[in-house]
Amino acid sequence: MFLISSVIILLGIYGMITTRKLYERQMFHFERSRSCLDELDMTIVAGRLKTLRAEAEARNKAKFPWMSRIPNHQVWMGLHAVLVLFGLAMFLLSVFGKLKP
Repeated sequence: MFLISSVIILLGIYGMITTRKLYERQMFHFERSRSCLDELDMTIVAGRLKTLRAEAEARNKAKFPWMSRIPNHQVWMGLHAVLVLFGLAMFLLSVFGKLKP
């Protein structure tokens, strides 16, 4: 049980690190695309890209008022945190003799 719980803890930690790195990459590309769209908006005479983006965000928040507040990476971080806690509970139970292999 010691080995299994250790592997579960390591998988949870790895998942948290990977999720954080993917979030960092997502934000990098998001900021890059936002800068490009802002530059494109300045070259267009009507300048409607910012308006369209704000309207799309408003429609999305109206459809999903509660879910739009939760960042996607936090959902995945929560899953991996539960894995770590589960592995830690298994580890502690195996150390203190409550679980037999």
